[in-house]
Amino acid sequence: LAIGTMQHDGTPQWGDDAYPNSGWLNGNIADIRMYNTTLSATDLLNVYYVAASPSLPIDTTPTPGGSLPAQLVMHLNFDGWNGKTNVLDATSNKVNAVSFGLNGPTLTAGPFGTNVAAHFGFGQWLAVTNTSAFEYLTNGTIAMWINFDKPVGTGDYCAMDGWYAYPDTNCFWVGAPFGSASMFRSFVNSSTYQTINFGDWGVSSSWHHYGITWDGSNVVAYFDGNPILTNSQAVTFFHVESTSRWLALGVQHGS
Repeated sequence: LAIGTMQHDGTPQWGDDAYPNSGWLNGNIADIRMYNTTLSATDLLNVYYVAASPSLPIDTTPTPGGSLPAQLVMHLNFDGWNGKTNVLDATSNKVNAVSFGLNGPTLTAGPFGTNVAAHFGFGQWLAVTNTSAFEYLTNGTIAMWINFDKPVGTGDYCAMDGWYAYPDTNCFWVGAPFGSASMFRSFVNSSTYQTINFGDWGVSSSWHHYGITWDGSNVVAYFDGNPILTNSQAVTFFHVESTSRWLALGVQHGS
C-alpha cells in the first residue's frame, strides 16, 4: 500500500525496483485508519472529531476513552515520529509504514494544529509491506485527513493505493486523478471498476476528512464526517494487490 503517491513496479521489501514514479500526492496526510468492520455514521463522525478537533459537537457522544471499535487493523497517527524514520502502527498488528532511504515524507502540523501529519512532496512516499491485516475485508472502513497543496483536479494526486495492475482483483485506491474530484475506486479486475466521488473539486490548502465504509452490500463515502454518496458494492471483499504486495502511501502504483 503506497501513501501519498501511486505505486511502481517491483516489491520494496525484496529490494526490487522500490521507487515509485508517478501520482505524487503533493500534500499532507494525518490520522490514517483502516478497520475490518463497517463503522456507523456516528462512529465515522467520532473519527472526524475525536482524532483532530479541539472539541466535540454537542449532539455526538464519543466512544469511551476517545477510541473506536477494537477492529482497528492499522492506525498511523504519526505520534512520536520525527519525520526521518518509519511510521509505527499504533495498533498491535505492526502494520508499519516504511520509508526507503531519503524518500520518506516530512513532518508537519496536523488538522487544527492539535496533532502531527506527514507532508508528501514530489518523490516522497511510504510503503506498508505487512499487508496480511488487509486480506479479504468483506466489511471495512478507511479514514484519513488530507490537505492538498494544489487544487484537486489539476494533477494526479494519490493518497493511498492498494491496486497494481492485471491480474489483480478486489483492490482499491484513494486519490484525486487529473480532471476529477477525489475518489475511491474499487477494482473488480483491470478493466472493470467502480468509482465513488467525494465532490471536492478545486479543494486545496485546507484540511478535509475522507472516509469510506463497506458492508458487503454498499460502499459509502464520507466527507468531513458526513455521508455524501452510497453505491452498491462492486466486489465481495477488498484486499491489497498481490502482484508486488505492498500498500502505497503518497504515491500511485505504476503498472
